[in-house]
Amino acid sequence: MEKKMEFITRSTNTSALEKAAAGNKAARLATLSRSGFNVPAFFVIDPGAAIIGNQGEEDSCAIEYMAEAKAAIEDALREFCADGSLVAVRSSSVEEDDAENSFAGQLDSFLNVPSNEVCTRIVDVWQSAFSERIQSYRESRGINEPVPVPGVFVQKMVQADAAGVAFSVDPVNGDEKVAVVAAARGLGESLVSGECQGDTWRVGSRRIIVGRDIETEQPVLTDRQIHRVAGLVRKVSKFFGVPQDIEWAIQRNRLYLLQSRDITTIQEQSDTDGSYALWDNSNIVESYGGVTTPLTFSIARGAYQEAYRHFGRVLGVSERSIAQNVTAYEQMIGLIRGRVYYNLLSWYRLLMLTPGFRFNRKFMEQMMGVTQGLPDEAVPKSQDDRWFAGVRAMLGLVRVSWRLFSKLVRHDFRVVAFHRKLENAMCPVELNAMSLDELLDEYEQLESKVIPAWETPLINDLYCMIFHGLLRHLSERWLPADLADIHNDLVCGEAGIISLEPVARMKSMAALARKDSVFVKALCEKPLLVIEFHLRAHRTFVTEYQSYLERFGDRCLDELKLESQTLADDPLPLLRAVGQLARSSATSGSSGLLDDLRSAAEEKVADAFSGKSLQRFIYGAVLKLARARVRDRENLRFERTRVYGRVRAIFIEVGRRLV
Repeated sequence: MEKKMEFITRSTNTSALEKAAAGNKAARLATLSRSGFNVPAFFVIDPGAAIIGNQGEEDSCAIEYMAEAKAAIEDALREFCADGSLVAVRSSSVEEDDAENSFAGQLDSFLNVPSNEVCTRIVDVWQSAFSERIQSYRESRGINEPVPVPGVFVQKMVQADAAGVAFSVDPVNGDEKVAVVAAARGLGESLVSGECQGDTWRVGSRRIIVGRDIETEQPVLTDRQIHRVAGLVRKVSKFFGVPQDIEWAIQRNRLYLLQSRDITTIQEQSDTDGSYALWDNSNIVESYGGVTTPLTFSIARGAYQEAYRHFGRVLGVSERSIAQNVTAYEQMIGLIRGRVYYNLLSWYRLLMLTPGFRFNRKFMEQMMGVTQGLPDEAVPKSQDDRWFAGVRAMLGLVRVSWRLFSKLVRHDFRVVAFHRKLENAMCPVELNAMSLDELLDEYEQLESKVIPAWETPLINDLYCMIFHGLLRHLSERWLPADLADIHNDLVCGEAGIISLEPVARMKSMAALARKDSVFVKALCEKPLLVIEFHLRAHRTFVTEYQSYLERFGDRCLDELKLESQTLADDPLPLLRAVGQLARSSATSGSSGLLDDLRSAAEEKVADAFSGKSLQRFIYGAVLKLARARVRDRENLRFERTRVYGRVRAIFIEVGRRLV
C-alpha cells in the first residue's frame, strides 16, 4: 500500500508537493490552497511513473510499477468522482511558467474527463511533451536540455457559469493601477486559448471600472463579480510579490482560482506613472472616421482651437483665462495612430473656465456623446475650492443662462448674418490661376473671415441640444408613456432644410432620365466615360446635373476630410443613384413620409393636451424652438461643407504647385 501511493500526491500534502517534481503549476496551486485561496482539490501523478512505464513490456518491474500507479489513480478517482463527476487532467511541467520560457499552451490539458478515461488522458499529456510543437518551441528559445517528463495533476472539474483570465496589471501598457478581467460564458477554454475575445473590463485602483469591451448586449459578469475577480488577482499578486496572470471560474456565484503564474513581460512595458489622460472618439468619429491624414488633422485642430476661443468669449470666459489655457485649446483633439480623438482632459479644463462647471459637467459629456467620462479623481481641480465656490458657480451659471437667453432673441438674425458673411468669404475665385503664395494667402483670408463667425453654429448647436433635450424631458413627463419618444417625430419634416434639396433634385433628374431606357441603363451600369457620351443627347438633364454639382459638388462621405473624393471629383456615385431612382417606379419620397409621420405625431400630442392649455402652450413654444434650431443646424452644417470644399480646393492647387 505504501509503495502504491508513491505515485500520488494530494493537494493537501503541500510539503510533499513542494519537494516532488510536480512542476511549477501544481506546486503553486498547492501553496495557494494552503494559504486559504479557493482552489479546487487535486492530486498529482509523479512524472516518474512515465519514466518507469517507458522501460518496455519486457521489463516485469516496470509492468508491476505501472499497475500500482494505475491502481493508485483509480483509488483517488473513486474518492474524487464518487458522484460520477468529471475531472480536468492538466499538465504541470518544471519548465512551465518559468520566468524566461512560460511554455504557455504548449502542453496538452483536457477538461470534462470521465473517470474511465483519466489514465488515457494522463498518457496523452506525457506524450505531448515530445510533440513537434514542443520541439519547435524549444528550438526557437534555444533550449537544448533533455525534455523533462511533465507532472500531471487531476483536478475536480468546476462546471462554471462563467470563466476567464485576469491580470493584476494592464498587460498592454504595464499600468500597475489597472487590473484587467476577461470573461466568457461556460468553461472559458476558448477565451484562454485565444479563440474568442469575450468580455473585458479594466478596473482602476479605487474599484472604478475605467473601461468596458462587451461582446453582447448582456455582459457575462455583473459589476460585483468583476470587482471580486479583480480583487482576487490583486490578492494573489500581493501574495507572490509580483504581478500575476490567473485563470478563474465562477460556479453558482462561488469564485474559484484555477491557475496563477507570474507575468514575465512586465519589465518590457512602458512607465505609466504619468498624468491621467482619456481619449474618446464616440462623437467625432462621425466627422473623422477611419484613418485621417496629417493635413486634415492640422486644419481641424486649428479650427477647433480658434473657434472655441471665440465661443468661450461668448460664454463669458475672460481673455486672461483664455491666455492661460493656450495648451488646452491647442490639444482639444489628437491624432493617435492616424485616427482623430477628443482629448477629454482638455475639454474638462476648458469647461472649468465657464461659470457653473459643477452643474454642467454631465451636460458636456452628454453633448459630446462620450462613452466614458473622466473618473472624479482625474478631473482637473478647480483653483477656487473655497466654501463659497458653489454660490459663485450658481451665480455664474445664471449669468451665462441670461447671456444665452438674450442672444436667443436675436439668434435668427445672427444666423442670417452668418450666411451673409460666408457668402462674402466664399466669393468665386480662380484658384488655378494663383501662385503658391497667393493660394496660401487665400487660405489665411478665408480662415480669418470664417473662424470668428463660427460662434453662431456653435451657439446654435448648444441651443439645439438644450431645446431638443427639454422637448424630450417634457414628453416623458407630460405625455402618456406610449408617447414618451414622440419628440423625434415632431421635429422631423421641417421645411427649409437644405439637406432635403439634393433628394428633390435627384428625383427631378431621374424623371428626365426615365424617358430614355438606354440612358437609364447607362447610368446604372456603364463606366463614367460612356455616361458622359450619352449626356450629349440630354441637354436638359445636363443643365440640372451641372447645377447640382455646382451646388452640392463638395458633398461626399467623410466630407470634412480633405483627402476624401467629392462628387465634383467623381460624379459616378451621383449618376448611379439617379439611374436607380429612374428605374424605380416609386414617386413618393422620404419628405412625404416624414410629413405624414409629423402630422400623426402632432395629432397625438394635441389629443394628449386636450384641456391642458398652459402645458400645451409651453410644449408648443419649446417645440417651435427645437424645430427652428434643428433646421438651422442642418443648414449651418452644409455651410461647413462648403468651407471645407474651398479649403480642399486650395490645398489641391497647392499640391499641384509642389509637384
